[in-house]
Amino acid sequence: MRATWGSKFASIVAVSAALSACDKTGPTEPGISTSGAHPLYVSSVPTTTVTSVPSSRTYPGTKVQTQAAVCKDASSPAGVYNFTVSGTNTRAGDLTTTAVSLRPGECSVVFVMAHRSDNTSAQITVSETAGAGFVLDHIVADDDFNGTRTLTGPSATVSVSDLHGGVSTFFNTATPNNNGLGQASFPGTETPGQIKVCKAGSGLTGNFNFAITSTGVSG
Repeated sequence: MRATWGSKFASIVAVSAALSACDKTGPTEPGISTSGAHPLYVSSVPTTTVTSVPSSRTYPGTKVQTQAAVCKDASSPAGVYNFTVSGTNTRAGDLTTTAVSLRPGECSVVFVMAHRSDNTSAQITVSETAGAGFVLDHIVADDDFNGTRTLTGPSATVSVSDLHGGVSTFFNTATPNNNGLGQASFPGTETPGQIKVCKAGSGLTGNFNFAITSTGVSG
């Protein structure tokens, strides 16, 4: 049976619509998006209103469009932790701060980008300053440009744009006493620069004594 002109026209329209629906091409630069872009490029939650920085943010930290945040992990020893903040490719109109202090389980917004018509990004670096009683263990940095990564410190950098945000979470441990000697949790875990001796449970009770010798040790 020969197709009518009407059925041919309907087929052309259907094919055109299908191609249009699939034409979700990515941005010219990684992580940059335009209106209606593929969701892959917009993984931060929508922007929340922040009028000044630093500004308190709910813990644990989340990526929020146009914003960079820093968090102090809740497992860190009690105390006040101080941070310095710097940035590159920031512009007039952006909200910026140079310092923030946090306690375990707290987060703060330290940068908010003003709208940019060219969709460029800014890089925000947060560094933890040394404090008495604790040392930096590691940092978990997360942004849409680079993904989630674990860093040894002392700083972390995240990228922020109109459609993307970043957050850095700092983890600390207590400063070891007696040059690192002392009781450790069981079972033992490997710690760089340390040797641990553990007594496995055997049903016996009491104190067990160990003799320790070493060579090539100074200080």
